[in-house]
Amino acid sequence: MSTSSRASRARLRSRRALPRPADVDPRQACSRPATRPRGACRAQVDNAFVEFTGPAATEPLVAGVDGSERSQGASLSPICSGDVQDERTKLVGEYVTYRVGWQPACGDFVQGLPAPSDWILGQPRQANTWNVSNSYHWALLDPSLLTNAKCIMAAYGSVPPLNSGNRAPSDQIRAAPDHKVKNWNNALHVRGLAVDVDTPNGAAGQQAWDSLKALPKQGACGVGCIEDRSMSPYHFHVDYRPIAQCPAG
Repeated sequence: MSTSSRASRARLRSRRALPRPADVDPRQACSRPATRPRGACRAQVDNAFVEFTGPAATEPLVAGVDGSERSQGASLSPICSGDVQDERTKLVGEYVTYRVGWQPACGDFVQGLPAPSDWILGQPRQANTWNVSNSYHWALLDPSLLTNAKCIMAAYGSVPPLNSGNRAPSDQIRAAPDHKVKNWNNALHVRGLAVDVDTPNGAAGQQAWDSLKALPKQGACGVGCIEDRSMSPYHFHVDYRPIAQCPAG
């Protein structure tokens, strides 16, 4: 028998040995060779499929302890409430798919405001709400962000339209230049720790921005990081990462 014939028969036996879809362990359903580009992953759980999609990954993929595949440094994504149809399952999965480097728990997401606020939570992409730049019905909002934002608006004397609040990782990518997030550590919207409010154009906008900038620096409304005006000429951005991690300026 030729070498090629023996190889063909070996491949055939290997295919016959594969389990039927109903027998696939859902914990291993997304396992693939480390050299295969990452795109979509479908895991069968209780006869239903959950799918996470994302850009192809160029770095090596590693197997988790349960056999599922992930990027190095990423956590495994849970199935929220044991339900693959739960919108939070896909939402938490985005933090793994896009390699954010940090992953919230299912219970961290809310459908109501966790603290008093001048803006409502709103529906996905509803203008002037915390969900204005979020594509999901669930939001990630740290209560301290809402408290500090309300304090800033009270000291400022008016409530500008909310330009951006919480963002899912996919929404952050859409908002980023060239649709690429260069440093997820600077993407505080995906952690529920950043807010953008509109400012006018021209000299009036600069004056408003200067007034808003002074408030988080004084400490009465929390000490926040301010995005430079050159990066956000039409809005004011403040986030509440550790102060030592604030960008220069």
